[in-house]
Amino acid sequence: MHNARQQVLDPFGKPIPRLYAVGELGSMFGHIYETMGNIAECITSGQIAGTSAVRERPWG
Repeated sequence: MHNARQQVLDPFGKPIPRLYAVGELGSMFGHIYETMGNIAECITSGQIAGTSAVRERPWG
């Protein structure tokens, strides 16, 4: 599962740092679509995940 920022959630619902899901992975419709069956979801979730990743503070 993932949240609105596409962050992958652990079993307790907390985001796993720096891990994002894109496309049908973790989607509530993921069990319906076959791979690349919904390209619009791949594009929009990729944009959200990319934006979220860029906003991460650098390690160090």
